[in-house]
Amino acid sequence: MKDLSPRDHDSSENCLDLIRRIHEWGATPILITWDNQELKNLSDLNSTDIHKITFPEFPIIRRFKNNYYKNSKYRQFYSTAVGSEILRSKGIESILKIRTDQGIEIEKLLNAVVGIYPSISKGRIFTPLMDSDKPNMFYDFYYYSDTQTMIDFNWAMMLQKELCTNVHYDAFYNWHFSKLENRKEKKLGLIYPQHPRYTQKQLDLIEKIWDESFAVLPQAIWAQLNWRGEPFDESAVKHTFIYSDSTMTISEYFRSLNDKVKPKVSIDWISLPSLVITSRVEDSIRRMATKMSSVRFHSRRILRSLTRKFITLFR
Repeated sequence: MKDLSPRDHDSSENCLDLIRRIHEWGATPILITWDNQELKNLSDLNSTDIHKITFPEFPIIRRFKNNYYKNSKYRQFYSTAVGSEILRSKGIESILKIRTDQGIEIEKLLNAVVGIYPSISKGRIFTPLMDSDKPNMFYDFYYYSDTQTMIDFNWAMMLQKELCTNVHYDAFYNWHFSKLENRKEKKLGLIYPQHPRYTQKQLDLIEKIWDESFAVLPQAIWAQLNWRGEPFDESAVKHTFIYSDSTMTISEYFRSLNDKVKPKVSIDWISLPSLVITSRVEDSIRRMATKMSSVRFHSRRILRSLTRKFITLFR
């Protein structure tokens, strides 16, 4: 899509603008930040609009299961859970979570979600889109649900054993499994497909999760996003994306796959350790695999270069 690598960015002006527009629309904004964050550029905010929090300490047994201090996804989920609980105390019935480093047509987004009643969103997270190329990914640029579901979702992501280091895959499966009381329903053997190959059973599970735990929002909001001051380019709206107003629905997409040949087995072996232990192991293996791939690539280049020199020498 574009370069989304980390970079320095001051979101203060964007925060002030978003909070002003949210108030004008008629909603209740809340900005959650950390206790060591400098707020001099946000001095114009009302004290009720911003809350400072401290990321908690976790016992060793929990740190053994989840990489709380190295993976930033946990700060995202914790701050959203705390902010949602504050809004619940004010009687707010539904919550929209957005990023502060993201420019967004907030009025369009609010208009899109205001008609989604809590009875519809109960147990579901409304996300920007589904990528049919990677249908088991949760897009977290913005998401919406009723207040209790939003609280449950973010605490589940904080306290459940993580299933993989990637937040998008982890959230997709973990949220759905957190709602299942019967352990046998948690088909853990199906959650690590090797993209882009999916078995029929893996696709059946992915479709079930979309049907019961997630939903998508309209395209117009996504297409007008900008990230850290830069608008998404034309590739932001891919032909593989499915929105609530797309010509093909999510269920129709999965039905379209019925006649396609699928592999008998598809496993991303590197993710498997995260099923039982912190994703630090998965991260280490992936880094090692990347280095080995780089070594093989450069070795092949050197070998080809030496071969050409050898052939030239004996011509």
